[in-house]
Formats: sequence, structure tokens, C-alpha cells
Amino acid sequence: MPIKKENIYGMKIEKLTVKDTVLVSTRAQFDHLPTTEDIYGMVNKLQSYIASENATATNYPMLNLIEVDKKQYNVMVGIPTNKLLKGKGDIELKRMVMGNILVGQFSGGMTRTLDAFYQMDRFKADFQFTTIAIPFAQLITDRSKEPDSTKWLSTICLPVL
Repeated sequence: MPIKKENIYGMKIEKLTVKDTVLVSTRAQFDHLPTTEDIYGMVNKLQSYIASENATATNYPMLNLIEVDKKQYNVMVGIPTNKLLKGKGDIELKRMVMGNILVGQFSGGMTRTLDAFYQMDRFKADFQFTTIAIPFAQLITDRSKEPDSTKWLSTICLPVL
């Protein structure tokens, strides 16, 4: 019987092509695991900026979360847009290179998101992919509207060669 990779990594991982290449982002540091309010404060800030520029979001919000240690978390949130935006203040323009991306869908809260980043890194190493950009989670479920974290759906994405 063949081994199912989703049993090893906790999610089915596929290699796809990058579709969203233009986005705006903002960064923050927290001394605690970021809460839904922390993350969606950043998302809402970006959504307001996108609307003020007469642009639209083309996909779900993206979250990059790095646990520096148990007392520091670096967070970047981005939203793909339908056009290039200059940015303003701490909102920056970001561009992604067209190419390959590893994608895996999972459910759960912030702890599960951190684990999904770890599992994607293991998959990358096991199959000898080379990272070309930072990994991120697409927040499919709007966590500010769904209080049950077991129902939160996300996609972990890692641009690779």
C-alpha cells in the first residue's frame, strides 16, 4: 500500500503555479501569539487602503507568522490586488514572481497554522525544493466572523523552484 503524504504532513500538498503577483502588505511584532483581533486589525487596515485606492482584493488575505521565541512573533499580512498600489505609511507594495508554489489546505487556529508552516518546511526538505520567497497562509475563513477555530480553513503556500 502506498504511503499517503497527507498522513505524514497533516495535509495534502500540491505543486501549483503562482497566480497572485501584486499585493499590499503591512508588518507588526507581538509579545504574544497574535489574536484574531490582532490579525484582522491588520487585514482591515489593508482592506481600507485598497478601497481608498479604488482597487479590489483578488484573493484571500495572506499571513506570514514567525515565532522568534515564546515572547516575540513577527507578523506580515498581505492582500493581493487587481492593480499596482504605491503603498502609504507602513503599507507596502509587494510583488511575487510567477513560478511554482507548494500549497496545502488545513483547518484550525494559530497553533495549527504554526504547525502547518513547520510541516510545509519538512515537505520542502524531504522533496528537495528550494524556497524562493517567504511562506504564507491564506485565510480562507474570516476568523473575525467565525469564533470556532476548528472551522477555520486556511491554505499554506510556499513559493519554490
